[in-house]
Order: sequence, then structure tokens, then C-alpha cells
Amino acid sequence: MSFQDVSDDEAAEILNADFSEIDFDEIPKNYNIAEANERYLLVIGDPLVPKQFAVVADRLSSRPYFSKLPFFGTGYDSMDELIKEFAGIDGVTSDDFHFYRKDSYGQIPTSCLGKIYIIKD
Repeated sequence: MSFQDVSDDEAAEILNADFSEIDFDEIPKNYNIAEANERYLLVIGDPLVPKQFAVVADRLSSRPYFSKLPFFGTGYDSMDELIKEFAGIDGVTSDDFHFYRKDSYGQIPTSCLGKIYIIKD
């Protein structure tokens, strides 16, 4: 999952269109983004105007979240580090950390897949 910087309004649109809020406990304890088909986000701030997204990368890691921080660039962070970074900014509290699962829309029906034709002279 990647995308360019977006405004708070655009971020809320993306979140509402393609993700569903879940409890943290719904993310498998052994979740690793490299080995799973599901995708999870940590959303910081009010979901109507999110301040930050962090991808849940590896729950077994001491720094399971990957994000692009405003002053420090991209990298892996712990929940404590993210709380320290964002709590108190624009009214964000430790209660403003929400988890989302990317909605899956199922597989593409075979009738919609392209067909390959081989023509021999």
C-alpha cells in the first residue's frame, strides 16, 4: 500500500471508501505484511480528518508500524513512539489511534479476465 501525500479530506475519503474500522485484537498476533494477503492501517487522529497513517507491518516486531513522519522521514515505529510523536498535536490523544482493515472485493470473475487468442497462418 502506497500513495502520495494527500490532504486530510482526501485521506478521509480513501479511508471511508476502501477500509473498515476494526479492533486491534482482530489483527492476527503473528501478522506479517510480507506473508499475508490482508492489509491493516493504524490511523492517528479523528478518522474524519486523519493526521497520520501507519501501515501495520509485523506484529511480532518491537516496531511494528511503518510510516512517514513529518520531520524524521520514513521508518518503523513502536506504538509508544507514535503516541509521543502525535499526542497533544491538534487535540490528538492516546484514544485517537484507530485500526482499519483494507476491504477486499473478492476475486475477479473468470468471465472478466481477458482471453488470449493464438492465430496461426
